[in-house]
Amino acid sequence: MLITAEKPDDVSTLIESLLGYRVAGMILTSDSPTRALIEDCKRQGLPVVLVNRAGVSNWGDRVVADNETGGRLAAQLLIDSGAQRLGCLLPRRGTYSVSGRCDAFLATAERLGIAVKVIHAEDQSYADARAGIVDAGRDALGHVDGLFCATDLMAIGALDALRLDLGMSIPDEIQVLGFDDIEQASWASYNLSTIRQDIKHQSEIVVRLLIERIADGTLASRVEQQPLSPVLRGTTRHVG
Repeated sequence: MLITAEKPDDVSTLIESLLGYRVAGMILTSDSPTRALIEDCKRQGLPVVLVNRAGVSNWGDRVVADNETGGRLAAQLLIDSGAQRLGCLLPRRGTYSVSGRCDAFLATAERLGIAVKVIHAEDQSYADARAGIVDAGRDALGHVDGLFCATDLMAIGALDALRLDLGMSIPDEIQVLGFDDIEQASWASYNLSTIRQDIKHQSEIVVRLLIERIADGTLASRVEQQPLSPVLRGTTRHVG
């Protein structure tokens, strides 16, 4: 049974409704479930697997991207592609995974003595990302030659803003790097360099953990990290 929430505030209500169906286990991909809600699952002995979510409770298993590695890799990819003045586009409303990778990106740049221009979008949508870049303006972005975007969707909004709204050349004036490797990233109109999360492998891990948890509820809580890999396309000036 698949249940989707239109708004973060809907998540707890929907999960409470789902508990009434006497399901054998749950996979949660929302950042919104509260500790109290997860503890309610614990009281009912309901197996739970959290995907890319913080450990708000000692109940359930987690499958997460290695945010620390992801942020470091993003910074290093841009630097290796010749960027010297970095930027980071991130949403004002953070989540565990998005905030984690952006924090690691900023920390890596600081450790290397490279200043970063932080640009905020209201949220993670294409429209919000495009508006955030337009609001920052060409003058501010003219001092950035390598922009890391918290997600591919935000990177696509940024690309349209940079090229169509601000008239900047990609990657000649500014390089752009996303995160996730969604389908649109490979479209010829974007050809976006990014860091790939292997969703198929992630899904296999999630299902395996849930099946194992259903079979043996005494297992200790587990955290498994999904692999990340660079996908270099046309928005960076990488060698080769």
